[in-house]
Amino acid sequence: MKNDQSPNTAWAKYLGLGGQIFGTVLLMLLLGKKMDQWLGFSTSLFIWILPLFSIILILVKTVFDTNNKKQ
Repeated sequence: MKNDQSPNTAWAKYLGLGGQIFGTVLLMLLLGKKMDQWLGFSTSLFIWILPLFSIILILVKTVFDTNNKKQ
């Protein structure tokens, strides 16, 4: 933990990250539902693909952002 963050405010960073993940997955679910209706698919294809793809991208971005690079 960095010196500029107190232990009492460190939770806010994770709360914000959780909110962004929740919002992104919810948005992708709604977008997938609308795309399935618009394209006339009888199966829910995009309602599965879009949230799964966004979760994978969020995890990859989180790993790259938290990776400590040795210089």
